[in-house]
Amino acid sequence: TLIMAQLKQMINKNKFYIIGTLILFLFLFYCSTKLCMNVAPDEYMRYDIPLFIYNHSYLPKGDEKEILNAIWGFSYGFTPYLPSIISFFFMKIASIFTTSPVHLLIVARLTSVLAGALTFFVCCKIGEEIFNHKMTIYLFAIFVSLLPQFMYLSLYLNNDSFSIFTTALIVYGWIKGIKTNWNCKWCIFLGVAIGICALTYYNAYGFILCSIFFFGITLFMEAKQKGNYGDFAKKGLLVCVIV
Repeated sequence: TLIMAQLKQMINKNKFYIIGTLILFLFLFYCSTKLCMNVAPDEYMRYDIPLFIYNHSYLPKGDEKEILNAIWGFSYGFTPYLPSIISFFFMKIASIFTTSPVHLLIVARLTSVLAGALTFFVCCKIGEEIFNHKMTIYLFAIFVSLLPQFMYLSLYLNNDSFSIFTTALIVYGWIKGIKTNWNCKWCIFLGVAIGICALTYYNAYGFILCSIFFFGITLFMEAKQKGNYGDFAKKGLLVCVIV
């Protein structure tokens, strides 16, 4: 009963963010069904990964002949591909109802679509922490999530859309961590966000590097102020273990 009450309170508090996220998700999903693979950069190579997992039920190595590109001589199996693994699960669920190649591609794109929509929600939460007016919060989230380049990335299978979502989580973790003096909850949150980011795309690793300095410096300053460095070591270790 207590959990249900907390869940209801959370939904009521964030209802406008949730409604906006759902509207954006439906719009992106509709657009993703209209996008042809040949106009989505590298999707044909990205899609090889979840398709391989779908066909063989195990994770491919980078040198699997089935996913090696004949022209470029490499595959995306050599790089982190968490979004492709998530896409596989959508494909597996969809295969209960249909095995049409077109429909499997559309559901594989759901990972990017969801990442794009959820980025709007996370940006609303970030805006809530740094702005005082609701209109400014919405404008901030809209400027990020409705940026044409980002919307385009959210329509087809790639790692970029999901990596941007993880960087939004990391920034939100920074803000909440500072405001709560890095309590365990937000140390764990930051650790999870960094871990997911690390499994997504090398281009986002700058946020991981920044997190190390940001977390370390702010926590050290807090420990120095209190004259107790025990928490500095414990919280630092906690984040490292979670990552």
